[in-house]
Amino acid sequence: MLFNSIHFLIFFPIVLAIYFSVPHRFRWHFLLAASYYFYMAWRPKYALIMVLLTFIDYFAGIMIENAQTKGRKKLALGLSLTANLSLLFFFKYYNFFSSQFNEYLNGHLPLLDIVLPLGISFHTFQAMSYTIDVYLGRQKAERHLGYFALFIAYFPQMVAGPIERSQHLQHQLKQEQKFDYARGAEGFRLMLWGFFKKLVIADNLAVLVDAAYNSPQANQGWFLLLATYCFAFQILCDFSGYTDIARGAAQIMGINLVENFRRPYFAKSVQEFWQRWHMSLSTWFRDYVYIPLCGSKTPSLSRRLMAVMVVFTVSGLWHGANWTFIVWGALNGLFYMVETITKKQLAKVTDFELPKWAQVFITFNLICVTWVFFRANNVTEGFFILQQIGKSFFGMGKSLIASIPLNVSAPTAYGLFGVLILLYANLLERKTLIQTTIGNQVTAVRWTLYVALAYGTIILGNVSAKQFIYFQF
Repeated sequence: MLFNSIHFLIFFPIVLAIYFSVPHRFRWHFLLAASYYFYMAWRPKYALIMVLLTFIDYFAGIMIENAQTKGRKKLALGLSLTANLSLLFFFKYYNFFSSQFNEYLNGHLPLLDIVLPLGISFHTFQAMSYTIDVYLGRQKAERHLGYFALFIAYFPQMVAGPIERSQHLQHQLKQEQKFDYARGAEGFRLMLWGFFKKLVIADNLAVLVDAAYNSPQANQGWFLLLATYCFAFQILCDFSGYTDIARGAAQIMGINLVENFRRPYFAKSVQEFWQRWHMSLSTWFRDYVYIPLCGSKTPSLSRRLMAVMVVFTVSGLWHGANWTFIVWGALNGLFYMVETITKKQLAKVTDFELPKWAQVFITFNLICVTWVFFRANNVTEGFFILQQIGKSFFGMGKSLIASIPLNVSAPTAYGLFGVLILLYANLLERKTLIQTTIGNQVTAVRWTLYVALAYGTIILGNVSAKQFIYFQF
């Protein structure tokens, strides 16, 4: 089920009404059923995969906790990780690796007609973090199968995150929640802001981005540059918009989901960007991949850089079975490594530092270089787009006026207008979150802003029920 659909706008108020009406002891039954209905609205039979993984990880957690020897603990953890990663590999990567094997090694592996289960990368990572934490002693094994199943399937964040840890979410699902007007109002504001980002900014900018990236050979460099900048805000508002809606919906029910984005395009370095972007995934890779690879509390610089490169490359592969995502991840890792080395060396010879605005500008453009490969249809087109942008930027192509169409479409204009509102809101959020700022206004101003935001979303939004970008991951 899509958040930006009539189906959800009917589903969610009904869920809220029933959730706060039934006694607490029955709520997990209802919420679990509602979560599975939310997922099965897409493809009912794929819910069986989630059921299978839920049973495997539930019993694996108990086996790990009950194991008397370290060998048995490792065996139980290995079974859990193998089950999760095997299903993830089969559905997401089998055809990719088979095609590469057939092309480069003259193999004859069959290609299968596989539909990727919705959000499989998110709920498998969430499930794996649980069994790893039980193994490491950070989390007690959950003995209540129903609550564990709800932890895996909780509908606001099941499909595209944020990726929750069991220590943070499970105890909240067990607490009795009463409807709180102030908390509900803040959750509503967060959802409204998320819908604005998705419908007005992301889906409108997608019109220009698709036109440029689907036929890069037919467009000049400056137009491709504009499309790349637009894609940077499209993917931000598409993904963070989903997160805002998910967090707002959960907050109305009394559940606090982790923050996933924190004004990432105001980061002053690539390292800082990844502390602000998709934070639940970044911390997952930090805790379960980077730290184990470093191997000690004081790893050498070379070992840290090696771990960084592995993390970013694997992160690229996590995003999709395509070389474009691997190049995207590797580029981020390369920029991260170069930044780490140069900062260390410069600190030895000078204390000079670029102005903050210059650091933000450079970081944003470096990230946009990586976005080219994230959005490009293939690696060859990604390099072609960068080449065309370079030619126009250095004056070897047509002029800016000749390269960019003067008749900018209405959706693009709406999207760019939305970007200005977003940037203004981000500047305000240096001190206070936008939903809190709105909530602190007097009643007349507050409701005027509600109506303006809702009306603007309806009138200016591209309400064609487009899928969220991260649903494919």
